[in-house]
Amino acid sequence: MYLKFQLLIGFTFIFLVFSCTKKEESEGYKMINYLKVKEMQDSINPIIGKDFYNGWLKYSSFYQKNGKKELVFIGASHEADTSHVQFKIMEELFAKSKPEIAFNEGGDWGLKGKFTNRNEAIKAAGEPGLQQLLCDQLNIEMINGDMEEKEEYKKLFLEFPFDKVYLLLCTERFLNPYKQGAYNNISVNEAFEKKYMEKEFKKNNIKISQEQSKYEYLKKLYEKKVGRKLDLNDLEPLWGSYLLDKGEMGIIHRRSKVLRDSVLLNKIDKALNRYNRVFVTFGASHLLALKPALQQIIDKKRD
Repeated sequence: MYLKFQLLIGFTFIFLVFSCTKKEESEGYKMINYLKVKEMQDSINPIIGKDFYNGWLKYSSFYQKNGKKELVFIGASHEADTSHVQFKIMEELFAKSKPEIAFNEGGDWGLKGKFTNRNEAIKAAGEPGLQQLLCDQLNIEMINGDMEEKEEYKKLFLEFPFDKVYLLLCTERFLNPYKQGAYNNISVNEAFEKKYMEKEFKKNNIKISQEQSKYEYLKKLYEKKVGRKLDLNDLEPLWGSYLLDKGEMGIIHRRSKVLRDSVLLNKIDKALNRYNRVFVTFGASHLLALKPALQQIIDKKRD
């Protein structure tokens, strides 16, 4: 079981006021800069290590009420260890709040109706699996809390150099998942060229050349930009860039997080206009960055 909070933030998609646009600023949500989140994580690690359950409950979950309105946000580690305390906390807070709608990270996982017990759900799909099972049992919808990838990619590729966005996305959303067992044990070349490029780039209308669709291109680009050969066992320079890197790669990564966070907060805010009880699971670093905004949202006066 992992004890370091920063390692529990997962491989997808975990995302900053640092570089947000006027449009995002006009939303008025109070978010914490992800560079500050890293400092917060460093102070939280020893506490969680001493008391994993209560530490996770305090620092990686949010449960607040305002009259009839209730908001639960679970900061997830994106792993599939059935003994991890995050799953116990998910079950407890789900049962306590009895949500009317739930938001997940990453969109439609195609899991509805697939699981009969918690361990099966967790082993197959981590926290989205368990969340789907809980939603099925309560007969509510688990819907996408994330930004549509097509819109996210469009903004990023318009704002930043192509190669740098390409490298960041391929590292975070292909190399790290592949390293952790995604793509059913097929070769990295085949997974990248026949699975990832097809799913992520072509589906989202990102124009690439034949050369850019090859894994060899990614390897060469990684070596050029990072300064060493691509090693699946050592991806730290880009893996934690939104928390650590004050340079351009970090700025791009944090920009991605802010875009996604702003969309998520807006969805939660609107959901609480319609529903009384809302349940969310997203990456643990997101929760630390968004706690002020979540408090702001639940405190809001509504008709």
